[in-house]
Amino acid sequence: MRLQTVNTGGGVYSSSIAFTLIELLAVIVILAVIALIAVPITLNIIDKARRNSFKNSLMNMFRAAELYEAENSFMELNSEGVEVGLLDISNKNNYTGRIIRNEENELTLVTVGDKHYCASGTLNNLVIGNGSCLESDTTEAFNVGVKNYQLGTDKMKLEFKA
Repeated sequence: MRLQTVNTGGGVYSSSIAFTLIELLAVIVILAVIALIAVPITLNIIDKARRNSFKNSLMNMFRAAELYEAENSFMELNSEGVEVGLLDISNKNNYTGRIIRNEENELTLVTVGDKHYCASGTLNNLVIGNGSCLESDTTEAFNVGVKNYQLGTDKMKLEFKA
């Protein structure tokens, strides 16, 4: 900061006039570095939260499918399955896809997704990819293994496979 010294006879006073250009540029550079560090971290946190929310919704779909079978006189889902929009889940209008019973009599998601992720597979072998199920996304999918989980309970442990 540039200072101006004024001598009034009774004493010397200093008053500030303005910041120099170098000082202003230094502050801008520091703020830019902080932004470059903070923005990717924030976006990563948002993406992880969105991904975890989607995984929790998938677990609720498995529970809702079992409830659907129980409400319909335990008539098992066939190869046609049921649209996830018919299940008793929150925000069901945000999801597309079907849930069926496969040859091993396991509940299986068939291209269930929202606008951010797409999933398929059984409860113990879920594959989740980035992007809508309607798009052809070349992003590598990631596997989600569920350990120690029983439908009808609130205990669940998710394990990520690299």
